[in-house]
Amino acid sequence: NYDAWFVGFTPQYVGAIWIGNDINIELTQGSTASSRLFSKIMKQVCAGIPSGSFPSASENIIRIAIDSKSGMLPSELSGLDPRGTVINEYFIKGTEPIVVDNIHVLADICNDSGYLATPECTSVSSRLGIKRPYDISNVGDMNYELPHYYCNIHNSNPEIYPINPDGVASDFAGPAVGGDNPTGKPDKPGKPGKPGKTTEPAVDDGSTIPDWLNP
Repeated sequence: NYDAWFVGFTPQYVGAIWIGNDINIELTQGSTASSRLFSKIMKQVCAGIPSGSFPSASENIIRIAIDSKSGMLPSELSGLDPRGTVINEYFIKGTEPIVVDNIHVLADICNDSGYLATPECTSVSSRLGIKRPYDISNVGDMNYELPHYYCNIHNSNPEIYPINPDGVASDFAGPAVGGDNPTGKPDKPGKPGKPGKTTEPAVDDGSTIPDWLNP
């Protein structure tokens, strides 16, 4: 952690705090320290100023729920992500997303290896993960990325079901949907939303300022 940022605003002022240095010395605290400093400074800046309120959003501003991982409208699978990846965001009318999230997917995972299940796997779960349309190697939620390889324990045909050439254990942490199934037959969860489908977003009129925007 080499940079600690905090940006905030009141009805009168906007302020930004950066804590860091130019020789890459690691910090012992992050944005919490910046937010405390911001609070101290703004209390002095705003001392003696009558309290104010934020004006209502203009008519061309709308607030809708999106999937924070894809930037698309949330699917039913988005709502199953235990990390709470569905958030509300503001958009200028006409710029909001209209396509449903398609990177939250279900996959059959071998409970023994943590990799994609082969027909030989005897204990399988339908588990939720992220499948991005591009290769990744170092992101914060890498353990939610669906495995790219198949089970290396129950696999007599790695030519059809490729295994990880590095031989490392899977650290996939995506949650099971519907529970484990020791029969080897994947669970059948309820139908998710249709990924990639164009739809009308649920729109908030934007007249209510959320709590986290209040000074």
